[in-house]
Amino acid sequence: MLPAAELIRALRDVRHAICDDPDQPRLNGVFLDSEPDQLRLVATDRYRLTTSTVTTSAHTELHLLLPTAAVDELIADDPTGMLDIVVDGDTITLSGDGVTVRAQVPDVDFPPYRSWLDLGRREVPVDAGALRAALGAGSTEIFTRDDDGVAYEVSRLSVTSSGVHVGPSDDPDALVIGVNREFLLQALEAGDQLTLGLDDSIAPLAIRNPKRDGVLSILMPVRLEQPA
Repeated sequence: MLPAAELIRALRDVRHAICDDPDQPRLNGVFLDSEPDQLRLVATDRYRLTTSTVTTSAHTELHLLLPTAAVDELIADDPTGMLDIVVDGDTITLSGDGVTVRAQVPDVDFPPYRSWLDLGRREVPVDAGALRAALGAGSTEIFTRDDDGVAYEVSRLSVTSSGVHVGPSDDPDALVIGVNREFLLQALEAGDQLTLGLDDSIAPLAIRNPKRDGVLSILMPVRLEQPA
């Protein structure tokens, strides 16, 4: 049994990072991964990874991919109370308060992700609203992914002793990072006061909510060859 409201909240936390590429079936959903006293939800599209957690009072043994269609059905139904989860062979059923969602569990191996949870331990406090506004007002550069030709907007972040700023910096010690603007905006929806964790300009960025342990977004950086 799981608290429905917490599960739906966690699904909403990670939904934006689900991969919709049919050639990547092991990423077409949310991975449910049981841990002591909690259930971790994980989604990734290879360019970012998001996690959230649900507190569990009773042990629920789950290590499976919940398909995207089932994720969307649960979010749309928005059940309350408790959800009973039953896995029978290759079928998972989530039911409670007049809501029943049933899905076939795909026979896939979700990528190992746990080593990513500790990335970005140099943490800088971030006012999410202010950074969203700065990203909206700041200039971007257009990059194209090598693997699929998709174009996307990149924002430059300058990390200095005074915080995180959008665009280049006059500070010679500033750490300048390129990041997918849309991905960062979505990650900043995790809360009002967040932390941006990083190790260097080419390491993944980690966005955390200090008030919600387990809520994490990892964004792959964009290599910037030329100064803005």
